Amino acid sequence: MLAVSDGLHKSMAVPFYVIINSVNDEIPDLRLRNITIMEGDFCVIGRGILSTEDLDVPQDMLSFSIASPPGFPTPTPAGLMLVYMHDDTESLEDSFTMKLTDGKHTVQGTLYIYIMPVNDEIPHLSSCAA
Repeated sequence: MLAVSDGLHKSMAVPFYVIINSVNDEIPDLRLRNITIMEGDFCVIGRGILSTEDLDVPQDMLSFSIASPPGFPTPTPAGLMLVYMHDDTESLEDSFTMKLTDGKHTVQGTLYIYIMPVNDEIPHLSSCAA
């Protein structure tokens, strides 16, 4: 309710309405936690590794895409999660870049994958004849 006064007289109180139109003005936040896996293993990239936040009210629908794929296998969508599966090569690290958009703003981040080698190569015997 709103009433005005000139110091002498006061008006009758009337409703005063404020309409706030939501605007998509907040940039979403993308947080990625680096992972370590064993050679040949896989990792589900879910909430513990990937998290987002959108401060717009109401929140906008967020969508992900892979901006630059990893050097070895391609992450595979599994429902609402992503699965990274190492290709069992002798590579020790990998990474890929993800994009997050709310329809207006786009941010990206790189997820780094560290691979712990496994001693799984067949030993070879060689002899030097002198």
